[in-house]
Amino acid sequence: PTILYSVVSAIVATFSFDALMAGAGSSIVRVLEGEYEVTSSLSITNTVVLRGDGREKTILRQTTAGKRVIHFSNNNAKNSVIEKMTITGASGSVSHGCGIYIEKGNAIELLDLDVCGNGSSSHCNGGGVYVNTSNVLIKRCRIFNNNLTNGNSCGGGIACWGTGCVIENSIICGNSANRSSGSDLGRGAGGIFLAENKSCSIRNCTIAANAGKQVGGIYVNGSGGIVENCVIVGNTATMADKSIVSDVVSYGVSAEEAKAVFRNCVVDAATAPNETCVSASSAATLVDAGNGNFYLAPGSSAINFGRAKENEATGDLDLNERVIGSAIDAGCYE
Repeated sequence: PTILYSVVSAIVATFSFDALMAGAGSSIVRVLEGEYEVTSSLSITNTVVLRGDGREKTILRQTTAGKRVIHFSNNNAKNSVIEKMTITGASGSVSHGCGIYIEKGNAIELLDLDVCGNGSSSHCNGGGVYVNTSNVLIKRCRIFNNNLTNGNSCGGGIACWGTGCVIENSIICGNSANRSSGSDLGRGAGGIFLAENKSCSIRNCTIAANAGKQVGGIYVNGSGGIVENCVIVGNTATMADKSIVSDVVSYGVSAEEAKAVFRNCVVDAATAPNETCVSASSAATLVDAGNGNFYLAPGSSAINFGRAKENEATGDLDLNERVIGSAIDAGCYE
């Protein structure tokens, strides 16, 4: 069935979907254009397609401090989809996944979302999204301006401990994490933290203008992940003058493992992680990252720099054709 929601009370009162689905099957829940006040964490316990009218049109805003916005809390939520809306407003003492916490269920898809303006003052993994299960797809999403202030937190934008997580054609920008205590300070990456020995992949993403203590952009803790066709520039680390790539090599994986992790990426490190990647400044790579323009600059090293076929038919973050020149571009925009 397709259920239409257009009032705040309906979406808050029935978001577990138990009565609608009777514990089986699936529903398409169309959340019409509007801003919806969320006063408690929305717990998804069964399979559902939650579809908005567009990221600028349908907004779910958490208004209760200490509550995340959406929580996949039951294995029966497998094969669920959230698409075409904005997830925002979580604040205070949120434990994990301020915007979206995927704790259970697998084969979950997050499509065409804005996850922004969320944060936590307590120990937290994932200011925007926290993945703690398997086979999650994050595609054509904008994860930005999420902030973790606690000194023992991981991944200001995204933290992923699940196996088989795929992030593609997305931008992770303007996020921050303040990890200054606990083991392995690199986990406090401002942009993305990938946990140890997990088969996650990040393809055709732009990771820019994030801030952390030891690592600004992305931290891969252990082997098994793939970071391919990505632009990783303009991120800052405040505790040490270290580039993103050298942080990864020094704190997460060996130099040999880094050669396998990073493929055809543009980074603003002094030395690229391997011969498939290239070093270039943020100014030479993006139009104006400092003012929020993350499109590729004319003559950017990222143009026609990508490899592989996986994303060529899916469209970039703006849904434009993915290959225009001789090869796919690195980053989220073609």
